[in-house]
Amino acid sequence: MKKVLDERTSIQCNNTGVDKGDLYKRDLLLSAINVITYLAEMEQFEEAERLLERISGCNGLCDTTSSSSCGCGCGG
Repeated sequence: MKKVLDERTSIQCNNTGVDKGDLYKRDLLLSAINVITYLAEMEQFEEAERLLERISGCNGLCDTTSSSSCGCGCGG
């Protein structure tokens, strides 16, 4: 997952060798960050906190076999 976030920062759309599941997880995470940022800017802090609480932890984004190597902070 960290590899996808690090390598896919350019505008180029080269999906060769990239796991589609990792792309989905990346997009989900970036979308959640954007929504939390938007809610905070609109001063809807309780909603932002509620969303942040729902996504804190792994929630399937990392598995226990790769979490320590991917650096997602899930432990394992």
